[in-house]
Amino acid sequence: MPWIVRWWGLWAVLALLAGGFTIAAADGFPIVDLELAWTVERADDVTRGADFDTIRSAIFWDFAFILF
Repeated sequence: MPWIVRWWGLWAVLALLAGGFTIAAADGFPIVDLELAWTVERADDVTRGADFDTIRSAIFWDFAFILF
């Protein structure tokens, strides 16, 4: 198997693990729904019922995932 295929496979597995970790660390807050809200009304619907610390944690872990 070519080395590039092994590296891409390893990267894909690590990205999936990191994604699962960040979802768990963000208390299950739907950060992708917030990012793709498109309107203020939809963003309000997504954040309704979540406290500030949960939202801040989700955004932090989202940026950590991007840096990974």
